[in-house]
Amino acid sequence: MRTGNFKDTFLDDPDEYPESMRAAAEAEDEEHAYHDSFLEKREEGTHARKVTVLVLLAILLAGALGVAGFFVLQKGIRIPLPHLPGLGEAGESITEAGESPDALLQEPAEHSQGTGTDGAQGTGADEAQSAGTDEAQSAGTVDAGSAADEAEMQETDAAKAEAAGLDTAVIEQIVSERSEASSAAVYVYDLVSNKEYAAGGAAERMYASATISVPILYTAAYLLDSGAVTLNDSITYVNSIGGRGEPGAEGRDGQSYPLSYYLTTMLTYSDNNCMNCLIDYLTLNLINRTCQGAGFETVDLQRKIVAEVTDGSENYVSAADLGGMVKELYNGKFRTIGRDFMIRYFRVSQEDAVPTLLGTSEKLMEAAGSGDPDFLFLNQSGKGDSRYSEAALVAGSNYAYVISIMMSGETGFAYDDAVREISDYVFADFAETGAGTS
Repeated sequence: MRTGNFKDTFLDDPDEYPESMRAAAEAEDEEHAYHDSFLEKREEGTHARKVTVLVLLAILLAGALGVAGFFVLQKGIRIPLPHLPGLGEAGESITEAGESPDALLQEPAEHSQGTGTDGAQGTGADEAQSAGTDEAQSAGTVDAGSAADEAEMQETDAAKAEAAGLDTAVIEQIVSERSEASSAAVYVYDLVSNKEYAAGGAAERMYASATISVPILYTAAYLLDSGAVTLNDSITYVNSIGGRGEPGAEGRDGQSYPLSYYLTTMLTYSDNNCMNCLIDYLTLNLINRTCQGAGFETVDLQRKIVAEVTDGSENYVSAADLGGMVKELYNGKFRTIGRDFMIRYFRVSQEDAVPTLLGTSEKLMEAAGSGDPDFLFLNQSGKGDSRYSEAALVAGSNYAYVISIMMSGETGFAYDDAVREISDYVFADFAETGAGTS
């Protein structure tokens, strides 16, 4: 589902009503005027009364249809993310719109995070009640043949899942035998068959490390589509921390660069300074509430990237939510930051001082050198003395999947072998057995 510009909907401008409602209101005024005249001239005869009654009925019917049409239009509008009021004209930046970033979001509406295609959301209690009535009327018409067909489809799906061979128990065994992690989570989403796999605490929040770049990017994608910001918005560069990043950060301090620079450099170099500048610009509150409002409820960013010991503030996300955001960005949920953007920028430069573990797995390196023109490896990663996280997308001629791996343990804990073996196991299952292909 692509996010639309909310200024084009009736919800953003309550003064914009369908033409049918305006016509109905005008017709209602005419009705009263005509009715007064009719009472004063009863002597004009029975024929005139009949004509007037017919006219009144036509006017009332038109008004009723206009009101009904308005509510149908209202009901048909779906807003997958929290409404953003007071953004100013499309293309204005947050500053130009006269609002601080924290003030842009209202409380997120009730939502549920689906694992299938975008937009598979409920449509309200009224439709549920109507559907229940329809189901009650048709329940008795289901015959044994349709039940048998459904059973056959379930057996076929089960057979396909078994043939796919991706066994989360194997992944958990690799973690226990090949790492010293005290907490571990692996999430895999098959982009071909729309099936997900979860091992360990995939739904539990864990240390995000540098993969906070994913919720930052997700928030920017939403704001760009809504018109709250543009890629040309100017942001002042602050050289706040060393470590991973584009060379020459010292020379950029105090200079202004467009939002596009910060987004692309954050991804290409896993750039700490760019992440911190984007957090200053968007604010932690806005990032958290945007992602949580989209259904990624474990996103909880409490601080910027820092070198010193923190006061207990941490950044969290689950492996499932991390992978889910990558999936939606790549699948084209947003217009401005979509598949083309991801393919071009969602990859850490090979010059990075911290090699990506998924990218160094044996089978993936073989696939990268095999000459397959469709092979694709995209990722973001982060690590520290006691934590590791990575989200990647792997695709080829007959497979495409998102995988996120997160682990934590005591300072200096070992996890490299486990990550590589998990990567090889999942890749072999999808690429070599054709899992998820139709």
